[in-house]
Amino acid sequence: MLKGGHCNLSVKKNESKVVDSIDMEDLGDKASFCRCWRSAKFPYCDGTHGKHNTTTGDNVGPLVIKKKELSCSSVKSDIPSWSSRVNGCAICLSHGRDI
Repeated sequence: MLKGGHCNLSVKKNESKVVDSIDMEDLGDKASFCRCWRSAKFPYCDGTHGKHNTTTGDNVGPLVIKKKELSCSSVKSDIPSWSSRVNGCAICLSHGRDI
């Protein structure tokens, strides 16, 4: 097996492979994930990539995940029988969520 430069210098080095799972419901409206492997909050970004980029000339930044905002205008006029309109938006009667 080839050995060489490692991008991961300190995160979970006792594990054979670093895998993190996060439920989407736990993310809130926006989450930033580390891609430089230097964050003290790994897997979340803490901005450490800025120093890494200055030192190395690299251009790495976080992976940013955010919820897509849906507008009422994107909802079709054909509303299913299991839904209702509230203030112009279609609402699922089972979940109370916009559809």
